[in-house]
Amino acid sequence: MSATNASESLSNVLNLSRRMIDMAKSDEKIHLDVGCRVIFGALRDYGYALKKMVEKELAQHAGFADSPAAKNPEKPVLAPGATREVLIVDDEPDFARYLALWFEDQGFTTRTAKNGHEGLASAREKRPDLITLDISMPEKSGVSTYREFKDDPEFGKVPVVIITGIGQPFNEFISKRKRVPPPDGFVAKPVDLDELARVVRELMA
Repeated sequence: MSATNASESLSNVLNLSRRMIDMAKSDEKIHLDVGCRVIFGALRDYGYALKKMVEKELAQHAGFADSPAAKNPEKPVLAPGATREVLIVDDEPDFARYLALWFEDQGFTTRTAKNGHEGLASAREKRPDLITLDISMPEKSGVSTYREFKDDPEFGKVPVVIITGIGQPFNEFISKRKRVPPPDGFVAKPVDLDELARVVRELMA
């Protein structure tokens, strides 16, 4: 296969991987049972992993420079040379790793914590520039963790993006609590990466 044909084929696979990620997005108004969430999550994760592999391979093909995919690259959230660190608090290891890979692609350094206790300890050890927080976690709930994050004078002003499968009703609930300010950002699971990029870009501006 010639370099040009290889680049064209890989570009088609790249478009397929982007389509897989797009297909994994779901309407937050539609309730998904556990099985559906697993399927959508797997489709999203495999699509993103495939996208990373194809982009790496395409970078080695000279013909890719003239392809439509190369002329319409996805812009990272952070400007080149910017340094930011995100703390990802989520009890699902695969999802935390998925988020970490995405944030690293956007120019961030990452840390992860599997529950609220670990997240608070990690933030106190070294203040992050951004925190993503799941709500349904064992040992210490996301609501309690969020309250402690916002009550702490040392890092209470660090932006917190809540990423949860509970859905929009929870965002409305937490935004009405009098003891804490509303979340700086809210993204429902399965995660819409375009929406996440928009939220993070606004917070890091």
